[in-house]
Amino acid sequence: MSAEAVLKGRTLPAKEFCDVLVNEVQNGHARLHHPFYKDLYDGTLPLETVKIWAKEAWGIFAYNVAINTAKLVRCQLSGIHDPEIHKKFVDIIHSEVGYAYFEGSPRPVLGHRALFLRFGESIGIPAKELERCEVEEDFLPTTVLARVGWLDIALRSNHILEQVASTNCCNEYSNQLTGGKFFHAFR
Repeated sequence: MSAEAVLKGRTLPAKEFCDVLVNEVQNGHARLHHPFYKDLYDGTLPLETVKIWAKEAWGIFAYNVAINTAKLVRCQLSGIHDPEIHKKFVDIIHSEVGYAYFEGSPRPVLGHRALFLRFGESIGIPAKELERCEVEEDFLPTTVLARVGWLDIALRSNHILEQVASTNCCNEYSNQLTGGKFFHAFR
């Protein structure tokens, strides 16, 4: 079943809904099918092109702590006061910030932000330059719109569980599908 069928108002059991999301990611996710990403994975893009992509990707990745914190706030504002659900959001925020910064954390690793800054350095973009771009919103207009859009979705979605399913679950699944491709492309 396609996502269009879901959008027409049909209610699905949780398993079937998850299957629809998985199929949508596999069949239509830009990081899997866009020619730019195919060239990126094949290692055929010039380094200067990769640097431009990395700077714009940073525009989104740098917002992950804010986006996930907004989801925690939205969860509470929508009347969900289950500490176990709140803890899941806090765990996501910990992974973004970096477990190394929290006493008693499950593993002393750096967060996604530090890892991306390290990646930028490895391809010749100083961390200070990425941080400057973040502070000054020095990104392409579409990246700025995406940043605002992600934060807006996090704060205003109709139901927090739908939002988590469509953003976190789809994102994590696409990360699983593309993570190895990124790793091999940048070896």
